[in-house]
Amino acid sequence: MGGDGHRQALVPPKPPQTGSYPVLTADIAEVASGLPAVAAAAALAAGGGVLTFPLTWDTGTSSADPGAGRIRANSANMSMASLVMLSATDSSGLSIAAALGQLTASSSATKALIRVGHRTDATKYAIWSVTTSANNGAWRSFTVTPILTTSASPFNNGDPVALSAVCVGDKGDTGNPGTAASDTVAGIVRIATMTEFAGRTATQQAVTPAHLAQGAGIGGVDLISAASLSLPAVGDYFRVTGTTSIAALSARGVGRRVLLRFMSPLQLTHNSTSFALLGASNIAVTTNDLAAFASDDGTNWRMIWYSRASGQPLAMPGSLLIGTPTVVGSAVGQIDFTGIDSTFDDYELVGHGIKFLNNGSSLAFDYRVGASTWGGPQNGMAIQLTNSAGITSGAWSGAIVSSQSNAAGSISGFVLRLLGANSAESKIVRSWSVANTTGDHGMRDCGAWLGTNSAVTGIRLLGSSSILAGTFKLYGFRRA
Repeated sequence: MGGDGHRQALVPPKPPQTGSYPVLTADIAEVASGLPAVAAAAALAAGGGVLTFPLTWDTGTSSADPGAGRIRANSANMSMASLVMLSATDSSGLSIAAALGQLTASSSATKALIRVGHRTDATKYAIWSVTTSANNGAWRSFTVTPILTTSASPFNNGDPVALSAVCVGDKGDTGNPGTAASDTVAGIVRIATMTEFAGRTATQQAVTPAHLAQGAGIGGVDLISAASLSLPAVGDYFRVTGTTSIAALSARGVGRRVLLRFMSPLQLTHNSTSFALLGASNIAVTTNDLAAFASDDGTNWRMIWYSRASGQPLAMPGSLLIGTPTVVGSAVGQIDFTGIDSTFDDYELVGHGIKFLNNGSSLAFDYRVGASTWGGPQNGMAIQLTNSAGITSGAWSGAIVSSQSNAAGSISGFVLRLLGANSAESKIVRSWSVANTTGDHGMRDCGAWLGTNSAVTGIRLLGSSSILAGTFKLYGFRRA
């Protein structure tokens, strides 16, 4: 090789000789016969549960012992099954009783999940949740709820199956609840009580739509009137029944507002500190009047709004028209005004356009004290009026208006004043009267008065014959 003693020729390896290496041969049938065992092992592994037992499927559906090593359900349709019955031994005869007893040892409602799968066909299985179990000696039964099944009846009688189970852990500790079950949401969020909400109690609790509805004035109960009206803790709108005078409202939270609807007449009694009313005076309530109050400090209340059912404003210093009966087209013998009370200090009754059924008729008046006591016609207060010539000064009679004619155009009128209507010092004063016919009239001023010695509650006009026509207006006056 050119004299280079360090070089060596590359010698290719010798080809293998026949018989130098062992030849592996296998019978195809033998390999195939081993596949079921491999598949079964794979199916057991696929169960994934801590507990996996080989069993044989039984197509019986009665709630009874399925036989050693066997398992069944109480319905041929796995999605309808509610019981699973299985032997206390597996298909190889080993006892699995102790392990099965642990499946329902949890304190949770759902005790375990079980899966029954075909050992040689992974596409066939059913899954249930377990809630209870029964120990029947050689066999067990589980109460189950279907979760999933690959078909209605995935198993045939005698099919090799594997039962795999996953246990559910114990129920966790209960969190801190509210003061009552109704005051919590799932034991987590504390809900304010209705009393806390309506009383404006400062808390860190949540409120619900029910709270807001009550706070908006919905759902208030009826209250019975009393000297001190007791307000419920819940609600902002209330109907008040009864006729007892109200001088106070019960204590509630600062800023609390209430709306009261009065179902009967009564009196609200003013107190400048604890029950301050509009106008700084008592209010005579009429049926269906509304009043709104706000609490300044949780104890004292102030009226912030008042609405009469009639739509008329609340009486303030000055005058207010409170009644206008008009006689038209039908004859009446008397007209009563009974709405006289402590709402006003003085009252004035004005009549005009008065006509009678008969010529020469007259109109007298009566007054009432208390609820029903009338004093009788007050003749001493009347002055006679005539539409004829020659009215004589000082011509007194038992009428405040006397008309000698009921002819067209004949009119008569008067003004009657009630001073201090709400005290025993009440005085009834007639200031003037007038009679007038076409082309002739007479009028006389009068300073006559009548002391009643009692608070007057009503005035009645009496016609010696029926009143055919006339307008009568009752005014109330508040002193400044």
